[in-house]
Amino acid sequence: MKSSILALVLCLVALAAGLVLGVPTAHPSGSPGVVAACTVAFALAGLLSVHLELRRNAFTVTPGEAVLVVGLFLLPPAQLVLAVAVGQSCACLIERLSGKAAFNVAQSSAAAAVAGVVFVALGHPQARSPWGWAAATLAVAGYFVVNVGAICTAVALAEHRPLREVAAATALPAAVAASASGCMGLLVAVLATLGPAVVLVAPVIGLLFVASRSVARHRSEHLRFRRLYTASSRTGGLTGLEDALVTLADEARLLVTGTTALACVDRADGSWAGVVVNDGGHRPATLDELRAAQRLVPRRSDDNDGHGHAGAATIARAVLPEALSRIAAGDVVVALSTAGEADHVALAVFRELDARDQAGGQADVLGAFARHAALTLANARLYQEVEEALRRQVDLNRQKDDFLATVSHELRTPLTSILGAVDTIARFGDRLPGERREQFFAMAKNQGQRLQRLIEDLLMVAAADAGTARCLATETDMDELACGLTADLGPLSGGRLTVELEPGLLRTDGEKLRRILVNLVENAVKYAPEGPIEVTGRRAGDFFELAVADRGPGISMFDRERIFERFVQLDQSSTRRQGGTGLGLYLCRQLVEVLGGTISVSGRNRGGTSFTVRVPDAGPQPRPGPGAGAGVGVGKVVPRRMAPAGMELG
Repeated sequence: MKSSILALVLCLVALAAGLVLGVPTAHPSGSPGVVAACTVAFALAGLLSVHLELRRNAFTVTPGEAVLVVGLFLLPPAQLVLAVAVGQSCACLIERLSGKAAFNVAQSSAAAAVAGVVFVALGHPQARSPWGWAAATLAVAGYFVVNVGAICTAVALAEHRPLREVAAATALPAAVAASASGCMGLLVAVLATLGPAVVLVAPVIGLLFVASRSVARHRSEHLRFRRLYTASSRTGGLTGLEDALVTLADEARLLVTGTTALACVDRADGSWAGVVVNDGGHRPATLDELRAAQRLVPRRSDDNDGHGHAGAATIARAVLPEALSRIAAGDVVVALSTAGEADHVALAVFRELDARDQAGGQADVLGAFARHAALTLANARLYQEVEEALRRQVDLNRQKDDFLATVSHELRTPLTSILGAVDTIARFGDRLPGERREQFFAMAKNQGQRLQRLIEDLLMVAAADAGTARCLATETDMDELACGLTADLGPLSGGRLTVELEPGLLRTDGEKLRRILVNLVENAVKYAPEGPIEVTGRRAGDFFELAVADRGPGISMFDRERIFERFVQLDQSSTRRQGGTGLGLYLCRQLVEVLGGTISVSGRNRGGTSFTVRVPDAGPQPRPGPGAGAGVGVGKVVPRRMAPAGMELG
């Protein structure tokens, strides 16, 4: 019980006790039989209740005013309050309203004490006199004011609503019910003085009670449909999947006047995601909670109207799975629906309000809302997918623009050098010293090779994207590969490169493997200007595992997947200074996949980055027959042998 409600209960108890003990009365005490009869009547009146729902709470209307009027003429205030308190306690125990018993007893006792004091103050007249009728009416009015005031205050405190709003929603039906019940009680009190004639009123009381319950039931149905319409309107424009789950759970909680709600939906990969929403906010649902919610309600197979199917039910707390019973107190209204093959939605709402006669209607309303929730989440999922695709397309277009600018720069630079060297040789001719001429020829050759390398990279990327790249498996000597890497890339690294590969032969496409390692080493030289660059390799079962490690600034966890995408360059400034197109690592991944291996990146303990390449040892394979398609083939292509400068290749 909240502290504010507890304080209200203590105030009501203090009011009842103060009025009973502080106001003297000359009315004689009633006999034990009369007190017992009034107690039983108050208990029966508490059982004959009509619930008027107010969100998560309810205003309960009972024929208690009728019993009160009779008791005013028979008992003094102290005994009247005692009969009300005991009778109300019995009714709460029978209805299993242990959580609200203290408040119900306190507010009924305080209201009865006010009514008894008012009636005594007016002279405690007889039932057959007009003054007695007026006194009883004023006493019932006092009872009504205290009773309704206490209930409206408690509801306003529990639901954080303005007291005026709660009173406006309950005052009129409560006043009508109190007036009818008070008049009926006055009629019974008058007829009781005439002997057995009082039994003639029993059928009328029964009809009035049945009519009141019917009106309350129709009002509750109207409220549920209005809430369903409001909830559907508020959730129709949801877009984000996570926000949609939270909003749908909160609307379901308000729809069936619950305290806590669980909403879950299956993801595209078949797993489930969900949230638990209550007054304190929301949290992700645990795996056990999701599994328990899915098993509660079987889907119906008889709904073939094209709008999805749904099942709904009210589950008693006693049979709830343990994972759900730990979420909140009360019984659970559950519903499961789907908008197709993928968008399954499960809703579970915990309710403390006891309204077993309306449980079926609440389950049906939640089932209807579950259909809407399934469509809403399907639309949110589609919106999220379209938004993600649009974001990727925009990002891809931006990357293409950056790539075109970079490629234009990379093409223009060697072409300018080649044209400049050729133009200088053509203009000066024999007047150019031989050594100088050789320098221009060497520069033109180097820039031509750079241009050739760029074009080959672009063609290789195109072939890999089209799926036409082939793996020509040959016997690749690891010693020759290490020697070649040292010779070609040692000067580029400024002597920082060390290559240690386990000796032996590896059956793979040696040219593509060399291209992968060259790209990785050049990437390390570009982004790690200081520190050693280490290339290591060893056998690991049927695979050969190679690693290229540096001591540079490293790569963040967020960027470790992005670097293998096309056109991605994390540091544009380095690219502009040292060249590059943003295709090097993407090409490495594509070539590794052609070789049937994997590539990954990780950080190092002392800083830097390590790229790991695992390629399978193809082993002896038959030569492909005529007409064999693209794929892993066997050939006699031997990788270009690379040696240190000054050595002659034989």
